[in-house]
Amino acid sequence: MEQAYDFNTALTKTIKMFPYARPNSQQVQIINAILELKEKGILLVEASTGSGKTIASLSALLSRRQYDEKIIVITRTISQMEPVVKEWSKIVGGFEGLKEGGKPLILPILGKAKLCKQLPYVQQATNFDAKAVHMLCKSMECKLYPFSKSHGYSYFHDFKMSPQYKSKNLRRLLLNTNFALAGKKKHGGSAIDKIYQIYGKQPSCGYYDQRDLIS
Repeated sequence: MEQAYDFNTALTKTIKMFPYARPNSQQVQIINAILELKEKGILLVEASTGSGKTIASLSALLSRRQYDEKIIVITRTISQMEPVVKEWSKIVGGFEGLKEGGKPLILPILGKAKLCKQLPYVQQATNFDAKAVHMLCKSMECKLYPFSKSHGYSYFHDFKMSPQYKSKNLRRLLLNTNFALAGKKKHGGSAIDKIYQIYGKQPSCGYYDQRDLIS
């Protein structure tokens, strides 16, 4: 049975989850506004750059999140995903904290042009516009395309991947992605670069793996 929402309990959880010494005055206002928000309410937050909007919002939203609820963060550019991933990593306690289990997982969503493994080879030979990658995906025979009759045998068909094995494989991919994002940066690489590397090592199509992870 779902427990009734309690502001004081949520506030305690937020402060415990907050990874810095203490919220500043602007962050306190943001946290209180989010925790006081009624169900299906709408809140507009405006604060200066560097005021800590991201960590205050994430901490408050996660503290009042129900087990089966998802938090969707929409950014205008891929580079704006970086601070969201950075603050999430601090909330979960980095790599070591994530290993303890019970922490909220994250799934940055990247476009097909960033994850298509055929596109770089096509662009080496032609002046192909990356914006038209969806046309490339539908017109070329690609063994990485999952469960497609028109594209011949896919990776999943070749290995006779059962739904149970596929689910296990996707779970492993999600955990590997989260552990990589929560870990310390090496050689100055960004969190988004880590995602490219992880999907790039997959024998299947990263874009469609990502779609399966979303569902």
